[in-house]
Parts: sequence; structure tokens; C-alpha cells
Amino acid sequence: MASPQNLSWDDFDVAPDRILDLVDGTLVDAFTRFDFDLPDLAARTMGREIALADPNVITITPNARVFANELQTDELLSHEQLHYDVGIVRVRALARELTHQRRISR
Repeated sequence: MASPQNLSWDDFDVAPDRILDLVDGTLVDAFTRFDFDLPDLAARTMGREIALADPNVITITPNARVFANELQTDELLSHEQLHYDVGIVRVRALARELTHQRRISR
């Protein structure tokens, strides 16, 4: 579950100094990471198989920054939404993987 599903500029902290992209060294206007909360639910077992509780709702929230003096345009917000959407897809895949039963090695 994503909270919120769609980003707004209110979801961004304003940071004073721009940073360099670690890949290409260009200055970054904004960035979006995400945090997720995995509920503390006991694992379920069936015979020799184990998986996390099902249903298992992982909550994803934005951890986003925009840098001071950057224009908060619709285009930039849309770009950051794409990064957030990728995070949502990754967490959904993680939730599915964690709830599938796996054989316990002994």
C-alpha cells in the first residue's frame, strides 16, 4: 500500500544544497526515495514450508527532497513520481515473494 499513491510537492522536504548524481556527476534538482514499513507478523508454517503472514500489507511512504531555488514544475514532479512508482512496484514484488511458501531446508 502506498501512502500517498500520488506525490505532491507537499511530500517533499526542501534541502538547501543540491547534490551530485553519483552515476553521471550532474547536479540533482530533486530526488525521491521511499521508506517502507513491514508489519510485525508471525511467519506461517505448513509442514516443512514457511512464509510470512498472508495477507501482508507493506506500507510505502515517500522520502523525497527538492532543492531550494529549483522550480517545482509539473514535469519535475512527474519525473519524481516515476521513481516513486518504481519503488511501489518493487515493494509489491517483495510482499508477494515474502508470502509465498518456501521449503525449509534441514
